Amino acid sequence: MKLNLYLGLSFSLMLLYSCQSKTDLRNLRIATAASMQFPMQEIINAFEAETNIKADVILGSSGKLSTQIIEGAPFDVFVAADMDFPKKIQDAGFSKNAPKLYAKGKLVFWSNDERFNVNTILEKTPSKLKLAIANPKIAPYGKAAKEVLLHLDLWETIEKDLVFGESVAQVNQFILSKAATGGYTSLASLKAPVLKDAGEWRLVDESWYSPIMHGMLIIKNKSLKQKEAQQFYDFMFQADAQKILKNYGFECQNLEE
Repeated sequence: MKLNLYLGLSFSLMLLYSCQSKTDLRNLRIATAASMQFPMQEIINAFEAETNIKADVILGSSGKLSTQIIEGAPFDVFVAADMDFPKKIQDAGFSKNAPKLYAKGKLVFWSNDERFNVNTILEKTPSKLKLAIANPKIAPYGKAAKEVLLHLDLWETIEKDLVFGESVAQVNQFILSKAATGGYTSLASLKAPVLKDAGEWRLVDESWYSPIMHGMLIIKNKSLKQKEAQQFYDFMFQADAQKILKNYGFECQNLEE
């Protein structure tokens, strides 16, 4: 990969970790799973263009964000990568509504190492691989990755050598920088223009892990943005937002049937 492209990709991912410091309390604040980083920015651009409501994204693992919400973080909407963490917020009394399913995500195996063929992962000696996954305790895509490794009878062999990221975004950074040979991330990440030409990837068999059902809710707080939060919540289920999600590889129709 050319140096300028590499630096550009790295810089784009580094922006992830500075998002919280750039938010404005006057704007709608949307706590968003890191796996939704790229489609969410497009969705917010479309939302702002339609409503003239400004919104900021706070990115992180679904688990970490849910903890922050329960501890009183001033967020207005929670866009998670599963249904479990939003349900915990509801059970704790911090949601205005029940969690609602907005998309189904897909897991991929990705490598940015030109010496590594993603289609021959099982032919490699697991101990020689340095794989990255998101923390299964706080990141739904990490949980799915662990299920895959358990299915392949690799978990006990390579757990001690795994590189754990706090979120999918950090896993992407590890793989992009070649700190890891490869790893498990979201299909949505690799549909993003900034990453689509980096290395090789393949979809993971969906029978190897539990469905990654993304849920969202409006957070109950003292913010004056409850009306705007409802508008964004509704927008996520409208055609423009759903089209963006589909472009990033999500399934969005008839999920609850």
